[in-house]
Amino acid sequence: MEEDISREKLRKSINCYLKALLKLSQRESEVIELIARGYSTSRIADELNLSVRTIENHRYRICKKLKLKGRGALNKWVKEIRPSRFNSTQNNE
Repeated sequence: MEEDISREKLRKSINCYLKALLKLSQRESEVIELIARGYSTSRIADELNLSVRTIENHRYRICKKLKLKGRGALNKWVKEIRPSRFNSTQNNE
């Protein structure tokens, strides 16, 4: 019974995450994946060969599209909504 609940929770989490990603541009999706891995704004900028300001703009647009208020809300969303099996890769890179 607990396994069924866990699978259902994972399924709902994946569906919610995928629906959210459909609202984002390719670059915004890349940024959110790096946020989920625990990368800082400057590390994301280095990784994508962009300026810190550009990454901050992407974060802002992601928040607007997902109706989140600020960086803290985005970080919380990533931790709560992103399927846990993907979160296990956090900070490994």
